[in-house]
Amino acid sequence: MSTQVLNQIIQQVEFLNQEEINQLNQYLKAKVFISKKIPSKWQTIRGLMPHSSAIEDAQITLSNLRQQSDNKREQQWKK
Repeated sequence: MSTQVLNQIIQQVEFLNQEEINQLNQYLKAKVFISKKIPSKWQTIRGLMPHSSAIEDAQITLSNLRQQSDNKREQQWKK
């Protein structure tokens, strides 16, 4: 959207009453919520790694996680 169109919209908002401003506000909030709902590639995996990954080398962290997973799997099969 061009800056000119945005400025026109802002000027027109000045003529709205409080109820219309509230409706516009709800509409804009819904639009923002919808646009935030679509995660980026990195946001989908955010929080999956333990915090120690920020300190350790990524390869060491992944190796440790795989080893832990293998150990758990072996223990389940031994039961």
